[in-house]
Amino acid sequence: MENKTKVLLNFFGLCLFVGVIGFLVSESVGLSLGGFDTAEILQQQSFYLIGGIFLLLIICGFAIEYIIKKGDDRYGSSVLFSSLGEKPSVPYFKKFSQFRMLFLSVIVASILGLFAFVTKQTSFTGLPKLTQQFTPQANLLYGSLLIPASENLGLALVILITIVIIRVLARKNNWTSANFAIMTYIFCPLMGAIYWVINHLLHYSGQEISLLAVLGFGFVMSLITVLTGSFIPAWILHISNNLFYDMQSIFTRDSVIIFVGIIIAVLVFIYLLIFRKGSKLNKANQMGSSNVS
Repeated sequence: MENKTKVLLNFFGLCLFVGVIGFLVSESVGLSLGGFDTAEILQQQSFYLIGGIFLLLIICGFAIEYIIKKGDDRYGSSVLFSSLGEKPSVPYFKKFSQFRMLFLSVIVASILGLFAFVTKQTSFTGLPKLTQQFTPQANLLYGSLLIPASENLGLALVILITIVIIRVLARKNNWTSANFAIMTYIFCPLMGAIYWVINHLLHYSGQEISLLAVLGFGFVMSLITVLTGSFIPAWILHISNNLFYDMQSIFTRDSVIIFVGIIIAVLVFIYLLIFRKGSKLNKANQMGSSNVS
């Protein structure tokens, strides 16, 4: 299968996956557990559906860069959403499939989340507590799916717009690929961090220290997105942050450490089993990837 087909499948496959997890599943949780019986939660659900508009705009940006071919040999055509290791991202990530990146992101984010849980971290979202409408477990699921998907799609759109503008300037002024990469690594994380603060000003108004933490979190997520060329790691990191923050008020510290520790160990074992170099499962995975390329 041609590389163009692989690009399209990766992009639209990820769009479908994010849409299903972030909107369909979260809505199903709200409907099935009666969370939408209150106007507050229903309004919140409606507000965060703006993520669907962000997703449509991301598709428009992808289509523009997919059609325009001028300078692709020097600057690439990545919009930093589903282009693992493509210019200007780190080429090492080209060997990763979307599934492998998702799997690895879950492991790394779980380890970081567990560490943050032990040290009592902050949530970087404005989601209020919903325990009066949901059970604690349902609140955990609902808040970890809807908000990160919507907010990270907004972040992805900001990053996309930034790199598209930089690429337009690069084409117009005949920049070198190195200059294009430098500008991307400077301005995409910067604009992403600024957007993340703007997106959380209402919730953290007047809390300078919290806003600095939000700024840093937005910068880190944006930088990871540029480094990998994928939406997945930052999205999973955000889910993990919200998940572990909410678990502080639901479960005991020791039970979370034990339970999550076991899950991480199992995930690491499965990851090594599947992706260990020379393993039969890894060879099968690589053959599957080559059939799409």
